[in-house]
Amino acid sequence: MSQAVGLSTEERDMVIETVRDVFAEDLSDERILELDATHQYPTALVRKLLSPEVGLQLLFLPEEVGGLGGGARDVCRLSEVMAGTDLGVATAFLAILLGTDPILVGGTAEQKRHWLGRIAEEGLIVAYGVTEPGAGSDYGALSTTATPLIDDDGKLEGYLLDGVKQFITNGSVADLYTIMAKTAEGPSFFVVERGTPGLTFGKPEQKHGICASDTCSVVLENLRVPAENLLGDVPGRGLVQANAVFGYTRLMVGALGLGAGQAALNRAIEFAATRVQFGTPLLEKQGYVLKLLVPHWIDLAAGRAYVNEIAQRIDDGDHGLQVEGSIGKLWSSEAGCRACDAAIQALGGGTYQSASGGTTFDFNPKGCLVGGKAPAKTICLCEEFKICPKGPNSATAVVQLPNLEKRANNKLIVDLTFPNKAGVTRIEGLMDGRNLQFLAGLSLVLEKKQVGKVTCLQAAETDVTG
Repeated sequence: MSQAVGLSTEERDMVIETVRDVFAEDLSDERILELDATHQYPTALVRKLLSPEVGLQLLFLPEEVGGLGGGARDVCRLSEVMAGTDLGVATAFLAILLGTDPILVGGTAEQKRHWLGRIAEEGLIVAYGVTEPGAGSDYGALSTTATPLIDDDGKLEGYLLDGVKQFITNGSVADLYTIMAKTAEGPSFFVVERGTPGLTFGKPEQKHGICASDTCSVVLENLRVPAENLLGDVPGRGLVQANAVFGYTRLMVGALGLGAGQAALNRAIEFAATRVQFGTPLLEKQGYVLKLLVPHWIDLAAGRAYVNEIAQRIDDGDHGLQVEGSIGKLWSSEAGCRACDAAIQALGGGTYQSASGGTTFDFNPKGCLVGGKAPAKTICLCEEFKICPKGPNSATAVVQLPNLEKRANNKLIVDLTFPNKAGVTRIEGLMDGRNLQFLAGLSLVLEKKQVGKVTCLQAAETDVTG
C-alpha cells in the first residue's frame, strides 16, 4: 500500500450498523446454537451478506472494481463485531476475504478487474486453498503440483493441477478458489472456479468449535486451468504473495479472538449483575470481579489497542509488518480464549449445559489459535500436561498425552512420572468434564493454568503420593 486507505469513521459505523441489523434479524441465540449443534453452514445468511442489498464484501474490495476501499482497521473492526455474535459465522464470511487476498496482492490489473469485479457484482464465496495434510505453515512442503500444458506450437495454454488441500474454510461451498501449487519456478497461486472438472470435496469436518463454518478437504485431480488463471502471470511468486498479507490477515484473526472474548465477558457481567448469592449480586463481590472479569477485560483492551495501532500503520502504507501482525494475533487470540474460559466459570454450571441455554464461546476461540480456519480437533494445546497435586505427601507428576486420537469412549492411557520415584506409572483413566478419574481409584479435579506456552492442569484435590 503506497497511500493511506480506509473508510471514514462515519462510513465504518454505517457498515457495522448494517451488519448488526442483519444479525439481529437472522441470527438469534437459538439460531446460533442450532447452527453449532448441527454443524450447519449458514448459506442463506452468507448469501444475504453478499447480496446487492447488503454487499458486505465491498468493504474489502478496491474502489476501482466497485468496492468501498476499506482498510485493515475497517476489516479488524468488522471481524471483532461479527465474532461478538458468533465466531463460526464470522469465520464463514471473513474467509472470503482471505481467499480474495492473493488476487488483491498478486493479480495483474486485468486479473483484478475480472475476478474482483465478479466478487463484487456476483457476491462470490471464495476459499483460500493452501494448507495440505503435510504442509501447514510450511509452504515449502507443498505437494500439490501445477504442470504446464504446452500446445503443438510450443505455447503455454494452461496448467494441470493435482493434489489435496486440507482444512479449507468454505471448501465445499465456495464459488471460487485461490489454490497454491508447485511449479518448476516455485509455489504459485491459481484461480479455480467451482464446477471445473477434476475439482471435488471431502466430507465436512466435525469440529469442536466454529461449527457454522464449512471446513473440508479439496481434491484437485487432473484439473485444467487456463494460463491466465496464474496470478501475476509469472510462476513462482506464491510465497511472496502470501507473505505480503500475513500482517493484515493475522491481525484479522486476532480481532476475531477479541470479539469472542469480549462478548463472553459481556454476558458474564450481565449475569453477575442479577445473580444474587449470599444477599448481594455477584458483581458486587470483589473476589469474583477481580479474578474472573477485570484481568481479562484489561488483556482484551491491550490487544485491541495493539491491533488498532498496527492496522493503522498498514493503512498508512507501512510495509513488512508480518511480525507485528503475528504478535497481535497471538496476544489477542489467547486473551480471547482466557476470557471465554473465565466467562464459563463466571456464568456457572448452566453455561456448560447446552440444554440450559449454554453458549458456543467455550470451544470457538480455540480456532483463532491456529489461524481461525483449521478444525479445533487439530489443535494441540500441549503434548505434555503438568499436574501439580496439593497435599503434604503429594508430588508433581507429568501426564504424557502422545496421541489424543488413541482416546476412545473417554478412556485415556496416561503415564505418570514422579520426580522422587523411578520409572513410569501407567494408569488408565476416564475423562468426565474437567475431572480425570483414574480407574485405580485416583481422582483429580483439574483446572487449566497457563504458564508461558505450557498449559498446566492444577489438581485441586488428589490422593496421589510419591
